[in-house]
Amino acid sequence: MIKVWFLIIASRYAWDFFNLLYSLSVGGWDLTYLAVRWPRIWIVTSFLISLSVLNLAFSGKMKDLHRMKGGRTAVIGTVFAILLGFFLRLYTATALHPTEFEVFYAGLHFEDAELKLDAFRPVLYPYLQYAFWILLRRVHGFETIPQALTEGNIANRYPSSWIFASRMLSVLMSTISLGLVWITAKNLFGERAGFWATLLHSVNHYIITGPDSRSHDENPAILFLLASVAILTSISKKRVRRESRASRLVLSGVFSGLSFASRSPMLIYISSLAAFLWWSGGVSSVKYFVLGLFPVLFLEGLAEFVITGGFLGGVFEFLRFNIIAGHASEWGTSPWYHYLLLVSLIVGLVFYFLPLGIEKDSRSVLLALLILPFLAAFSLVPHKENRYISPIVPFIHILIGNALSKIDKKYPEVLATAIHTVIHGILMVVLW
Repeated sequence: MIKVWFLIIASRYAWDFFNLLYSLSVGGWDLTYLAVRWPRIWIVTSFLISLSVLNLAFSGKMKDLHRMKGGRTAVIGTVFAILLGFFLRLYTATALHPTEFEVFYAGLHFEDAELKLDAFRPVLYPYLQYAFWILLRRVHGFETIPQALTEGNIANRYPSSWIFASRMLSVLMSTISLGLVWITAKNLFGERAGFWATLLHSVNHYIITGPDSRSHDENPAILFLLASVAILTSISKKRVRRESRASRLVLSGVFSGLSFASRSPMLIYISSLAAFLWWSGGVSSVKYFVLGLFPVLFLEGLAEFVITGGFLGGVFEFLRFNIIAGHASEWGTSPWYHYLLLVSLIVGLVFYFLPLGIEKDSRSVLLALLILPFLAAFSLVPHKENRYISPIVPFIHILIGNALSKIDKKYPEVLATAIHTVIHGILMVVLW
């Protein structure tokens, strides 16, 4: 089955390569065609590395994979990966196209110095943005703001200081998320897996140029979700006492509630975590989780009641308008398999090794529950945007990080694939 998986992934890179050869033949084999648009050269390198990976997979050499120990090198590497991710996100946030009104997808409008909330969305993230704007106004003063944030339609309609503060908040939250990816992967699979998962997530150009450096509400939703999962995965350690286990379950529930209070569809993840806790720990585990979750849901519902006149009114209005009435389709539709194709494109060449990161125990059950239901639910909705699927990406990186932690030093082909993915991600961000 793994060999079939390798062939499926390779088919995409083979198609791109032979399509490129056809284009070259039509143009008279003019090799300058490869340099006209820089990603074309990556089609060639991706194909060549794919051949080496297929040769490794079908040679029978890739057997008896064992997880390697982490140690100081993995920790230092993770620190470097987080710093790299921070600077890439900061660079992207200060060079965004000004005609894209990212901030208003988050649900907050800042008009004539008055805070207005979107009735379709939860309220936590808008108030976090507003609080961060006040903080930066006192600390920074907004005397100097990058020119990219003061041009075009943004400056004509909305304060550039607000856009700047909101994007800087996104950079801060997404950088913290990198640390949470490290903690979760380390808890599940060890420090070396944590390093690879963090590095892959830190350079993922779809994530960086999507929610991580823009003012989308997926960003805080992912942050709080990762915090919830990081706490949850720490419970499996033997040295955790029963009392500490209960308090961590409560805290995990609180962060899951905050994730929902940032973006409504995160309710899917809450259901997945509750199902996993019931399966692995019984009703008592779910009870403690709900004990932390319920107060946050109640406060969010109460806040939406004040704004919309209905308890959790924003959630129900969002579902009515977009799903029941189908107005979301007015912004365009895509086939059900769109996200399946997108995930392969988002992750890059290391997607080959996804099956090798799957373990036959509860760790893979947890990650499957965090990936598959969310992917399935959004695949059924006709209107699709790339950022919608971003919450599953860190968990895919964690699985691949586990795979790389077992094979990165043993096989040069695997290490070349990972390095190719990292360099391609960095260049896609810098040259975006």
